[in-house]
Parts: sequence; structure tokens; C-alpha cells
Amino acid sequence: MKPDNKTITISDIAKEAGVSTATVSRVLNDKNSVAGEVHQRVLLAVKKTGYQPQRVHKSKKALPWIAILAESPINAFFSQVLASIQEQAYERGFFTYIAQMPPQADRCMEILNQVKQQSWAGIISAGYYMEPQSWIRLHEETRIPLVLMNTKAEYSGTASLLVDFGTASTNAIQHLLDLGHKKIAYMGDYGNDISNAQFQGVEAALKQKGCEYPKDYRISVSHTPEGATQGVGRIMMLPPCSRPTAILTYDDEFAIHMLNALRYYNLRVPEDISLIGFDNIPMSAHTLPALTTIDIPKYRIGRHLLDLLQQLLDNNNNEPVGNIIVYGSLVVRASTGRAK
Repeated sequence: MKPDNKTITISDIAKEAGVSTATVSRVLNDKNSVAGEVHQRVLLAVKKTGYQPQRVHKSKKALPWIAILAESPINAFFSQVLASIQEQAYERGFFTYIAQMPPQADRCMEILNQVKQQSWAGIISAGYYMEPQSWIRLHEETRIPLVLMNTKAEYSGTASLLVDFGTASTNAIQHLLDLGHKKIAYMGDYGNDISNAQFQGVEAALKQKGCEYPKDYRISVSHTPEGATQGVGRIMMLPPCSRPTAILTYDDEFAIHMLNALRYYNLRVPEDISLIGFDNIPMSAHTLPALTTIDIPKYRIGRHLLDLLQQLLDNNNNEPVGNIIVYGSLVVRASTGRAK
């Protein structure tokens, strides 16, 4: 019997049938991999509870497909996140379609228009960024459950996963301060929201020690090999006594570019300058020297994104389900050492 004043979810069905929510999802999505007896038990539980699946559009049935909007699938960090999303989605009875969003705004709009014409079970943004108002319009036009990464959403039918870049950066700077470094620089693109969040964490750590971030160290560069060379070049233009003895970078890929740029100027890591990356991609453990970095739990992010989508589906896409905050942890390797 359906309980009074209670929306039935697949979790209720799973409890009634004595199976996992993933098994329920497979049965509801006509998966053939579920054994006959279990399949019948789930169908019986559906009938007993009075479960009514939510359809994205009244005119057509939503397919068990999730659209993933990704700006950089070849990026080492996001490729791991995407792999986790795909694995988690399959376990829950969904298929995934990855839409790579190019840097050209007009081409992105073309892809978004194509996405809006389909009946998705949900949309996940993993590495593609728009202003919150644009996401609101997308949801209002499609009524498809929407999960965003690193964009805060507080409206119906949406959920957000936010990485706490500020706290992670503060912890990285504290590690450098503990090693005796006082002249610490941050290297990234200040036009990037994530860079700004990381920089705020740098400032917070320095202020805790009664220090101000030097204006000469506020160097905004692109996250490219050319940007790394430009950033190190600007550091080398400072008087030797004013140059930083440690640098925190935007991400590991950029830190690897920085390693090469520092070698070009005959600077040894960590003897002359310490270096910290961000993300803990696999390559960071195999650089020379191995890179100290902030580990962002990529597999866990994929699981949380699917958890949020499932909550939206269980809530019939009618209410916001809040945000999940993910924290990073410092991984100390050989690229950081005591200050001279």
C-alpha cells in the first residue's frame, strides 16, 4: 500500500523487494540483465507501493540516458571524473552521452540546442561552465533534472557539487609556511573562477600569519606551456631577494609546465624553489621530482553527481536537493622542501 502523503521513490521499491536501487533502476529501464525471479519481485513491489515514474516530458517517454556536458574530456582530471560518472551511471541502470563543449560560444549553443531537443533522464555538467541564470533557463525550457559541478544552484530540479578550492589552497600554503617559506606566489589565470577561489585560499592562509600577498606576485597567465614560461619569466624579472621561494599552481598539468619553465631558467625544484600542483592526476607521481599536490577525489565526485541526480529523480524533479561539498587533501612529495 502507498503510504499517505508520501512520494514513493525507487529506494522504497528496493526496500520492499529486498534488492538494491541499482537493480530497481535496471528493471524500470527494461534492462535484460536482471534475473527472472528478481525481476518479478521488483515489479510486484512497484505495484504494491503504487510507484509512478516521473517522465521528463508528457509527450514522450524519457530514455534511460544521461547527457554529460564536458568542456575538456581529454583533460587528465576530468577524464577521470567522466570515467567515474559512466561507471556509476551504468551501475544505476543509465547510459551516458558525453557532449564535448568547444571553446567557441556559437558552437556551444548549437550543441545545447541539440541537447534540449532530446528527452534525457538527466543532464550533468562536468567541466562546462555557464552563468547560473543560463542554467536556470535551460532547466525551465527542458524540465530535465540538472546536476552542476562547481556552480551553485538553488532552484527547483537542480543540484550542485562544489569543490572547496579555498580550504585546499589554504592547507597547501600552510604546508609551505611550515617549511619556512615566507615568499609564496600563486600562479594561475585570475579570469578563471576556480583560480580566484584558490587565490582567496592563499590570501586567507597568509593573513592568518599576519602577512599580505605581494602585489608583484599577482601574475595572471594562461594555463599553457607558454603561460608557464611567461609566469616564470616575470618572476625572474624581480630582484633576486624578492623572488618567491615557493609557488602554488592552478592544477597539476600547469605545474608540469612550470617544472619545465623553471628548468629553462636553471632553477632546481625544490632546492631553489618549491612547487605544488592541484588535482593529483596520475602523472603527478611520476614527474621529476614527484609533485606535491592537492588530491581531489575524482571517483567520489562521479558517485556524488549520480547521487544528486537520483535524489532529483526521486523528488520528481520538483524541489532543489541542496549541494554536496567535496574537500581536497594534501599529498606531500618531493617537489616541496625547506626554504633556504
